[in-house]
Amino acid sequence: GLLRDEAIKYVQSIGPVTKEALSLLNSAQLVLKLRNALKNSEWFVVKNILAGIEKGKHPEVAQKEFELAEASVNYRTCIQELTRGLSSGMATGEVGAINLSTISTKDLDLA
Repeated sequence: GLLRDEAIKYVQSIGPVTKEALSLLNSAQLVLKLRNALKNSEWFVVKNILAGIEKGKHPEVAQKEFELAEASVNYRTCIQELTRGLSSGMATGEVGAINLSTISTKDLDLA
């Protein structure tokens, strides 16, 4: 919240003195952007943030959050693909008169 934002602004204003402080500041800024994007369901932004993160360059606590966010994006993508696959290629008709020619497993195979 506000305290975190103020802490980031304060460190930016005085300038990080050590490499560790600079690393923590950069990580905090990325985590803040990532959390805001996740909170607002801005999945394209989340993907872009994650794509720009260099593995092993951030403190472990931030790295864990990046990994969790990436797992969430992957989970969401799987759900979308499976939903799309299940929404198409089904048999049509009615009981006793099913049209099997409309069955397709293409989208499910892709999911």
